[in-house]
Amino acid sequence: MKILMLFLICLIILGPTLAENSYAQTTAATKNGDSKVTGATEPEDFKATGAQKAQKPLKVYLQLQIRNSDGKLLAYFEPTVLYIYHPALIDQYLDTKPKSIITKDGERFEQIHFKESGTFGTYHAMAQYRMMYSVDDTPVSLLTLVHDGYYVLPRDTFTASWTVIRSAR
Repeated sequence: MKILMLFLICLIILGPTLAENSYAQTTAATKNGDSKVTGATEPEDFKATGAQKAQKPLKVYLQLQIRNSDGKLLAYFEPTVLYIYHPALIDQYLDTKPKSIITKDGERFEQIHFKESGTFGTYHAMAQYRMMYSVDDTPVSLLTLVHDGYYVLPRDTFTASWTVIRSAR
């Protein structure tokens, strides 16, 4: 009980101090004397250009099915963790896919739906699926969706059903 009380007292005393400058934040004084918390600066490679800042975000949905060589469903994923690497190339790639126009709250969007399928040739673990595009005969990863890990065997198959929604052009 004494240890718990000591821990709570330390937490009350040190808590605000430890939380104030977390995640590389710094405190800076403003002109009127107030303090303002600012974040760490981004490396130049990760700074968005004006066009990227104005671009509305994509809504990307993936349904990934893994089946064994007999066609039995082994795994089904709908990943939600998304990393976008090349926004301009994504638009270029999506422009090659058939699309339909939908309207939501008076705003027009393009809905792009397509499938990819294939057969695995080796035994390995997977925990992500990528949207790939070929630029000058070089495969480029456009985005990655992360999901729970699973093992695949040679001759297992996959079907990836993509749905992407973006502002209409």
